[in-house]
This record gives sequence, structure tokens and C-alpha cells, in this order.
Amino acid sequence: SSLSTKPGKTIEDPALLKFEAETGVISAKAEGKYGTEYNNVHINGDGTILSAGIEGNVSLDKNGAYVGVDAMASIAEGSVSTGTTIAGVTVDMTAKGHVGAVGGSGKIRYEYGVWEVEAEAALGIGGGVGFKIDFSKLLE
Repeated sequence: SSLSTKPGKTIEDPALLKFEAETGVISAKAEGKYGTEYNNVHINGDGTILSAGIEGNVSLDKNGAYVGVDAMASIAEGSVSTGTTIAGVTVDMTAKGHVGAVGGSGKIRYEYGVWEVEAEAALGIGGGVGFKIDFSKLLE
């Protein structure tokens, strides 16, 4: 789909609102997968010491829509996600944790066969959860 602005004019890839700023002093990441592209189990993890960021985004384009806001500062944060792919459909679950943190975030995204929802909040300590379902390979 596209966004109509005036008769006879459309915007194919409009970014309606976007801003971002981020910092992290120490970061680490790990990931693993067992299986094939269409049938597997996978896990990812990451962590950051002394991080801060702010981001906002509302967009609509020919591939989908995204609404998100994130404002978080923390002494330490980490996340772990795990999921599985069966017959080309991937389902991922994510858990996040924060220590010495303040802020919150939320996002909803749909883009050509991918649904993603996340929410988190922290004051001192906190956490968040999210899920993602990717069935784009079935649409190919």
C-alpha cells in the first residue's frame, strides 16, 4: 500500500516520524542454532553495561507498519531469546532484564509476513517480554 497525500500523488515509502540516540559502554552477544533453515531451534543472548537510549518511530510503507517508542537508561541490561522454526514458520520469544534502570518501551510491527510485539518497563529493576512470528517464507 502507499500513502496518498494529494490527488494524483502518493508516497511509496514514507517515514512519518523517527528519532534515535544510543550509547553503550560494554556490550557482548552470543547466538546458536541447531537444525536447518526451515526446521530448527535457536537461542540468542546479549548484555550491555552502562547503556542509555531514546528512540521513536512511526512509519507506514508498502511493506507494512511500525509504531515504537523506547526511552531507557540502565547500569546493566540483558536479554535472551529462544525460538523454533517448523516448516518455515519461525516463532521467537524474548525476555529482558534491567538493573539500576529507569524507562520503558513498547513496539508493534507488521512487515510482509512478520508480526512483532514487545513491552518493557523499569524503575530500579525491571524487565520485558516480546514475541515475533515470521511466516514470510510461506509468502515467497
